[in-house]
Amino acid sequence: MARGRGLRRGLRVLRSTPWLPVIGASTAGTALLLAAALAPTSAFAFFAVVIGLATCGAAAAYLLDEESGVVLDATPASRGLRTRWRLVPLVVPAGAALAGLAVLDAAADRGQWELPDVAPLACGAVAAGTSIAAALRRRTSTPGDVAAAVTLAAVLLVVAANPLRRWAPVLPTDGAGEGRSALLWASVVLVAAAVVVRCSRDPVRD
Repeated sequence: MARGRGLRRGLRVLRSTPWLPVIGASTAGTALLLAAALAPTSAFAFFAVVIGLATCGAAAAYLLDEESGVVLDATPASRGLRTRWRLVPLVVPAGAALAGLAVLDAAADRGQWELPDVAPLACGAVAAGTSIAAALRRRTSTPGDVAAAVTLAAVLLVVAANPLRRWAPVLPTDGAGEGRSALLWASVVLVAAAVVVRCSRDPVRD
């Protein structure tokens, strides 16, 4: 019985997902990746891939938006439970990014834009968007707009600066350092997961 009530609460949370910005940004990201697939060897392809993946990360930032967050925090459905259900639609931006990259991989020459090399950046961007939104949700119930903008700017800045290029390239387009790059982004995903868990605890009340 209790499990049934929990399932109903979870489905209500899932239905309240802000689907328009999530699907809209995910679609825009996929469109950029498909555009890159039309000319995978051009300079345009690099910019389209980076912006496309950053846009998918921004899409993930909207998943934790809750218009009535203050009221919901006082209901039997805990913030942690709501967060778990709100993370289910992560398959939309993550799937959009990976689908676009798969098409790009198929269109490019062997050794260029291979899915295993570029997918870690996609996972890192989506994880970053989610964790930034989780952190901002401590102050507002609708962090999506700000979190999306921060995620978009952060991903573009990190790729442009490539601060750890000597050890691990952020985006290994030439196939060099792909293992270290994957490890770098795996670390980002783990840190992001820890942030989401930490920031999804229910607020302490007197």
